Amino acid sequence: KALRVVVIGAGLIGTSIALGVKRSGGLVELIDSDGRAAALANDLVERAEVVTDPDLVVVATPTGVLLEIIKRYKDIYAKSTFIDIGSTKTKVSVDVLSSDMEVRFCPTHPMAGRELDGAEAAQSDLFVGKSWVITPLAGCSEASLEVTKRLIETLGARVIQMSPEDHDAAVAAVSHLPQVISSLLASQLRSEEHTSE
Repeated sequence: KALRVVVIGAGLIGTSIALGVKRSGGLVELIDSDGRAAALANDLVERAEVVTDPDLVVVATPTGVLLEIIKRYKDIYAKSTFIDIGSTKTKVSVDVLSSDMEVRFCPTHPMAGRELDGAEAAQSDLFVGKSWVITPLAGCSEASLEVTKRLIETLGARVIQMSPEDHDAAVAAVSHLPQVISSLLASQLRSEEHTSE
């Protein structure tokens, strides 16, 4: 049976997810508080449908508004699994636990992106061959976990499961790597200058 997905947030990641779901034969609806972004994304997805009872609600917004979005939509989509796509997971886990959504929420982080941003940069194959981390909470239902994995695999990505803490430590290490490398290079250049004097 085809996936039925609502995507909230029509940026690069949200629109790419919508395009990928549509390409796979699924039904998708895109929602965005910015009317221009929503219109552009829906044009790209070729008039997404209204999905009244989705399998999944993808919250593709900044992490800072995640809890607000969940509270706004959790009763509208009372049977749906919710996922996010943010790059930090520990705070998300705390927020979700405080919203009574642990059973049907699975924190995720697709390890994909582009130099460009916004719906116009979206690609249906953005996630193909990429890693997509999931950090399910202890109370996450088997059904929610399975439908989350199904979406990720439908989009061509590989599921990697880890704890929120391990994810955040790994992301912090990777995001600091360029700074560490440049500091080491600068230090090496300074020591070479001193030895050549």
